[in-house]
Amino acid sequence: MNRKKAITNISLMIVIISMMAPIALSESFAQSEQQPVWQLLYLKEDLCRNNDDQVADGYADLTTKYFELYELSNLGKEAYCITVSEYANYKETMEVDLVILVFDDIMGEKILQSNDLDGIYAHMGNERLTNHTIILCDCSTDKLSFESALTPWILSHELSHFVLSYKGYSKSNIQEIIHSIENEYSECVQVFHVDANCASVKITTRGDLTARDYIVMTPYKPAVGNSLINYISDDIGSNTIELQREITNLWVTGAIDDTAFVATIKHLVDPPIEKNFDDVAYFLEMENGFIISELVKKTETDWQEYLNPLEEETLQPLLDYIVPPSESQTELDEQDQFPHWFKTRALLWTEEKISDDVFFNGIEHLARSGTIQLS
Repeated sequence: MNRKKAITNISLMIVIISMMAPIALSESFAQSEQQPVWQLLYLKEDLCRNNDDQVADGYADLTTKYFELYELSNLGKEAYCITVSEYANYKETMEVDLVILVFDDIMGEKILQSNDLDGIYAHMGNERLTNHTIILCDCSTDKLSFESALTPWILSHELSHFVLSYKGYSKSNIQEIIHSIENEYSECVQVFHVDANCASVKITTRGDLTARDYIVMTPYKPAVGNSLINYISDDIGSNTIELQREITNLWVTGAIDDTAFVATIKHLVDPPIEKNFDDVAYFLEMENGFIISELVKKTETDWQEYLNPLEEETLQPLLDYIVPPSESQTELDEQDQFPHWFKTRALLWTEEKISDDVFFNGIEHLARSGTIQLS
């Protein structure tokens, strides 16, 4: 083998190895034992009493049981009662991926119920593996209503939003899938008899600590298990792939910038949806995150919620309680989006020297690592 050919082969091997590294990392990520760390806090305005910790333990117990239904590996930290002033300090030092805030009835009436909200799920930043917040109210003790108006059901509803978000589902799917289950349940109970369909949308689980039975929302079956979803669909049409190849070539050659390139990839993953009245009422996209709300169950139709849809001002009292992205995540968001290995891979793909799977695998890795935000 002559010297020139040997150098060429070595160079080719370096390119292949540099491309294979993120592939292996992406695959191992999906198969890893990575698990969300969460903590449930019972929030009161001024003073915590002894039985408040017991209430927190009960809802934490239910959370653990519900994650078992999703077969989601997780690590729950000790639940306890906390005051508003203590929570302000907690946010500065917290080391969890999901904070579940259960307001007592006074806090709940003041901040949630007064805004016609039973609860919210919120995510901030680009990294879907962390910065999650659930807020709900321990306000259903004296309510004689359908199960969906009770705290255990609301908690399971918000936890389902979290599970889909953590696994990488698009924002539209996180909202629509869970609310479609909620709507199916509402239609079932409105006929005033136990329809067979009710069994498909609600189940009963029993807490280990409380020894009580809780009626909760049935988990979304495709999300059950520890696997994460693929951002890129396996059935993208050939015409779409060729169009993306042409757009990628424009990016590689500098004809379009990073922002425009990410927008084209995002369209493959999470295309724009036509929002109806319910979507506007439930969903709020913010500058660096999104909030999905659960409206208070009405005994009759309240058209004001359609005339006055969910706005950031409505949720302003809640924003102080939502976990912000960490400083390190913010710094990551401000860095150059694409590493050198991906730019090399994109160039080779435009020249049809690597397969479509290898190129889209690179996008998967960037999305899961939070380098780019696709959903």
